[in-house]
Amino acid sequence: MLNFNLTQIKIMNYILVLGAQHSGTSLLTAILGGHPEIAMLNEDLKGGITNVVGKKYAGNKLIFHIQIRESFKANRFTHLLNKIARIFFPKKTVVKRPFPNSEMSLEEYLELEPKIILMERDEKANIESICRREEVSEDIAKEHIDKVNELENIIPDEIDVHKVDLQSLTENPQETVAEICDFLDLEFELEMLSATKYGYKYKNEYGSKIVQKV
Repeated sequence: MLNFNLTQIKIMNYILVLGAQHSGTSLLTAILGGHPEIAMLNEDLKGGITNVVGKKYAGNKLIFHIQIRESFKANRFTHLLNKIARIFFPKKTVVKRPFPNSEMSLEEYLELEPKIILMERDEKANIESICRREEVSEDIAKEHIDKVNELENIIPDEIDVHKVDLQSLTENPQETVAEICDFLDLEFELEMLSATKYGYKYKNEYGSKIVQKV
């Protein structure tokens, strides 16, 4: 259970961006952070989302299974075990680590009644990207995608969920981001598409495509 007062934090609205590794979650996080009414955290593992003030939405982005799992959450002991595992299996544990990194579980995030945005990518392309960028086998990458799909399926029906496809985001950014804003009951802001210019993670081919279309 959460160790803070839910009544106090319910005055905030929350966004949780979730997806597989290398599915485009960081790109989407940058775009959302470009809206004046959204304060986005990128892979905050300490529950900092509940400390954000001054915006309509506070959001965080996490990678399914690697960083966040259904009920299991990180602590000092699991952080230590993950570090030990990385010493002996430095490449494998980038994608397949023993324990999640987040000190909040998915169940605890769901207590905040967030609007969840699921970032999706063609499975074959996602697996190829994981293999290439993390230098792991196809079997390990496929196992990660399977774990992601399992976690997606446990999100309760009463939680608002919006799915975003990476290809749609990069090929039709304005329309796709406008749909996200509708989901959040916010006005679309064109400056959101320029947010990918900031931060080294977003200056990739996908971020460049979006900026070129602004």
